Amino acid sequence: MPPKFEIFFDRIEITSAGTLPEGLSVAEFFDGVSIPRNRELMRVYRDLELVEQLGSGVLRIFTPPQVERLLAVFTKEHKRQELQHLLGLSDRKNFTKNYLNPAIEAGFVALSNPNSPTSSEQRYTLTALGKRIINQ
Repeated sequence: MPPKFEIFFDRIEITSAGTLPEGLSVAEFFDGVSIPRNRELMRVYRDLELVEQLGSGVLRIFTPPQVERLLAVFTKEHKRQELQHLLGLSDRKNFTKNYLNPAIEAGFVALSNPNSPTSSEQRYTLTALGKRIINQ
């Protein structure tokens, strides 16, 4: 089945029921690797600024808004309390469950001391992948 193009007043949606491009694994797809099927069409979209960056969409789709908010406040290595304060959150359990742990599990945030995750001296920093997410 060929791709379906839908043009709306505020967006263009392209739906493809196809498989992944040859040579692209599922893991690479979810890591944001992109192999355009139609390089000329991709060039036109990029020239018209209709795409931000090749391969950026998958990571953004699967990144919860709470994690995006957390990543956006990083400026250096931070303690948990600092991050909560920067986000205006007071409930430690909510912050840990919905913000910090998902960011760590996704590989966006690293612990300064991974052998003692609950240490009062624990600090958190953005990984290269976390920096990639906030720079998109």
